[in-house]
Amino acid sequence: MTVKEKPTVNRGSPHGVLWSRSRELAVRTAERLERTIPTTQPDLRQTSHGVAAVMVAWDPVASRRCAHEIKARLRRVSPDARLVLVDNRGAGMEWATEDGFEIVVGDNSAREFTGLQSGVSHVRGLASPAVWVLANDRYLTDSAPSLSDLDGGTIDAVVATNAVAGRINCYPTTCRAFGLDIGSWARSNLLVVADAALHQLSPLAVVRKNELDSIVGPVRGERPLLRSDGALDGRYASYVTEWVTGEGSDLNQHWYRHQPVSNDSWDELTRKVQCILNEQLLSARARDMGIPVLPMHLAHSMGQLDPTSTMYRSMVRIIRQKPVDAVRWLEGTVGRDLFALQAWWDQRRRADRPG
Repeated sequence: MTVKEKPTVNRGSPHGVLWSRSRELAVRTAERLERTIPTTQPDLRQTSHGVAAVMVAWDPVASRRCAHEIKARLRRVSPDARLVLVDNRGAGMEWATEDGFEIVVGDNSAREFTGLQSGVSHVRGLASPAVWVLANDRYLTDSAPSLSDLDGGTIDAVVATNAVAGRINCYPTTCRAFGLDIGSWARSNLLVVADAALHQLSPLAVVRKNELDSIVGPVRGERPLLRSDGALDGRYASYVTEWVTGEGSDLNQHWYRHQPVSNDSWDELTRKVQCILNEQLLSARARDMGIPVLPMHLAHSMGQLDPTSTMYRSMVRIIRQKPVDAVRWLEGTVGRDLFALQAWWDQRRRADRPG
């Protein structure tokens, strides 16, 4: 679900080792260093952590392309990574075996989330990875696919912070669903999740048939699509209804398959609502448990730093201690300056090494 890219916000700075550098020096140095840091990208950093990837396949054409793209990326960042495809459609996936992919039967009862759970359970019976890449066959439709930010450094940062990382979207204002605040969330089309965090967040599908039945409108095919007098507050019901029907002006985008509420569209719309809730509640549940939800590009930026540096270790510590505030600070101007300073320092140290 794409609603609005989460804006960069800076609301003050925390205390501690991470933030001890002079603000004035940081701004001046960062602006100067932007001209000195090389613009060419180095080879992708590899990770020593065990990696497993699970991709839910539904559309035969899109899933084939996505599977080959993610396989090629994993080969560069984690050559021993295990990639499992989940057939959630039950037909049209013969190409997977022909192309040499490992494929398992899925579970589409809660769409991609029960499918992902099937793949995770399959891998857990055979291996114990430190980190997971969870995807569906629409991740390449993003204007800037998160796959470009997936490298060994990103994976290492997710493991170090015990985080969930993905592309972040947000609503215009925070609302509530099933007792949790939902203002922003990591898109589920491509996630990187630390194994310990995934254990805490399992099962991935928390909105099943009973939960869905409790929130949809009382009359099939008629408005309201969603009740606003129970598990969903009025604002959340309004946002999701606008997203799936295309009717409204609060959001700057709508679902590519949006359609009015009718008897014919009812099943598709309510199943999409189920998928949206499971996606957004995944991030809400993570934050409620103290699990950091990182923008993928932030995890990638951390991954470009020297993991032995004081800066990197301090970032990891403060993200673990204050995950919501730390992400907000690091997304703002303070974070940009700190990343520029540390990148320049790491570059200087590498240049000064003999040989």
